[in-house]
Amino acid sequence: RVNELYPSVVTKVIQPKKYAARHYDLDQKVDDELQLHGCELVILDRYACRLSPTFIMTWRGRLL
Repeated sequence: RVNELYPSVVTKVIQPKKYAARHYDLDQKVDDELQLHGCELVILDRYACRLSPTFIMTWRGRLL
């Protein structure tokens, strides 16, 4: 739905639970993906609480 409203914005849906089992440093994994894809807007699912406050502060301006 977001892409329909903002078609020019690159969005990334983060599902921390999916990564948690394989990656201990979840913040770094997610951050690397965002940097890799050059995401400007980040969509966090209901597991967003697994991300550290530092990560959320860093991306706060782009978190949806």
